[in-house]
Amino acid sequence: MRRGRAAIRHESLAPGTRLVGHLKGRTFSATVVVGPNGESLVELEGVRYPSVSAAGKAAAGYSVNGWRFWRRVEEDDLA
Repeated sequence: MRRGRAAIRHESLAPGTRLVGHLKGRTFSATVVVGPNGESLVELEGVRYPSVSAAGKAAAGYSVNGWRFWRRVEEDDLA
């Protein structure tokens, strides 16, 4: 049984959080990392973005609501 696809919440974006986004048959993977000043950044394909929306825009090629575009990868989803 699949769970609902709830949008991610800001407090769930600890460093190491893995994110996945799907668009037009493509799957994008990103990870939350710590930047040089201690800020949370979203790393997508080796490039770091300051927000989930900026990373979503880079993936989609146009502006998206990053909080809706990305889903947090749950540990049991990896099995």
